Amino acid sequence: MLNRVIRKLRPAGIEYQSVVFFTLDLQNSFHALSPDTAVPEIHVIDATDDPWLSELCDRYPEKSFHMRMIFGDQQCYLVIRAGQVCAWAWVTISPCFVSEIAFLLPVGKASVYIYDCFVLPECRGKGLYQALLRQIVIDYRRPRWSRRFRTACICAEPGNAASIRGICSVGFHAFARARFLQVGRFTRWYGIDGLRERMARFSE
Repeated sequence: MLNRVIRKLRPAGIEYQSVVFFTLDLQNSFHALSPDTAVPEIHVIDATDDPWLSELCDRYPEKSFHMRMIFGDQQCYLVIRAGQVCAWAWVTISPCFVSEIAFLLPVGKASVYIYDCFVLPECRGKGLYQALLRQIVIDYRRPRWSRRFRTACICAEPGNAASIRGICSVGFHAFARARFLQVGRFTRWYGIDGLRERMARFSE
């Protein structure tokens, strides 16, 4: 119902977006995951000379993937099948712009933020999104990272039921909701103060 109302308002210059933020405790073994649940075709890009980064940059030049690797303390997780990229998810420890609500999200020093997750339309419905999230959680629970990072965060639009199911299936739970409203030159955010406070607590 709300989405229909928003679509009607957009031609009048009114923009409204809402996102739900989810968190997972990387130190909590309650949702412990076994490495054997990972999809073997997952590849992690963590350097600018990775040939798969060049492949992504060539296919999606508008995304500026190469700039992310240069400036952002980031990794990109790929699902690769038959020599083709089927899905990806990005992980950052730096502040990240959440385009849906036009907000620069502060990522705490003990947190990782998962964003820009995408599965090619022809590859959907095969559990690839969940596999990416599982692999990220598994990796950041390894001794190499677990001493530094305590929390993983991710967000989704409330109407995206498929993404939310995938997020919750890995053990994430909702902790905040933020909204963005723009009417002409007037802009306002709702829930941002609470979101900032919660993100800051993740690094205490």
